[in-house]
Amino acid sequence: MTGGDRPGNLLTLCKTCHEKHHRDGLKLPKPGAGLKAVAHITIMRWKLYERVKALGLPVSMTYGYITKCRRKLSNLGKSHINDAFVIAGGTDQEREEVDYRFRQVRRQNRKLFKGVRSHIRNTAPRVLHGFRVWDKVRYKGKEYFIKGRRSSGYFSLSDIDGQSVFLDGRKLASVKYSELELLEKATTLLLKRAASSP
Repeated sequence: MTGGDRPGNLLTLCKTCHEKHHRDGLKLPKPGAGLKAVAHITIMRWKLYERVKALGLPVSMTYGYITKCRRKLSNLGKSHINDAFVIAGGTDQEREEVDYRFRQVRRQNRKLFKGVRSHIRNTAPRVLHGFRVWDKVRYKGKEYFIKGRRSSGYFSLSDIDGQSVFLDGRKLASVKYSELELLEKATTLLLKRAASSP
């Protein structure tokens, strides 16, 4: 066998296609780049299951085909929210649909030494007036993220995608730090509950 029997060299075929490959020269797709990600998830799934069970909490394992069957019986479309609903035992209960937005951002405040201004030293401290870049804040009753800071204490705000904030049809230039309420300290993964509907 060319390439050996390592997982990255194997391909699942039905009997008909296997015979056509040898008899008629049926072209087969190349095997995938490997199964590291699948193996990792499988190992982590069982580790998580064992740890939760060791805590004495009620936990059980399920599989994709069971979730799919339950979802179809409840006449629900394929989505992570619907999968979670039926896995948790949901059938026809009233529920709230929630839209969460995620974004990964850099961890450090240090400057990347690339580009036309790379010779200019970054002198901005990591924390300024109690805030740092990508902290989640409340301003005038709405949630935003700090995108930029000035030593004067005026900060620029954005949504989770980094887009500028518009209030009353005008772009919000900057906001004084004293007008901001800190909701969450910045992490590498930003999370925002974007909208909800019954």
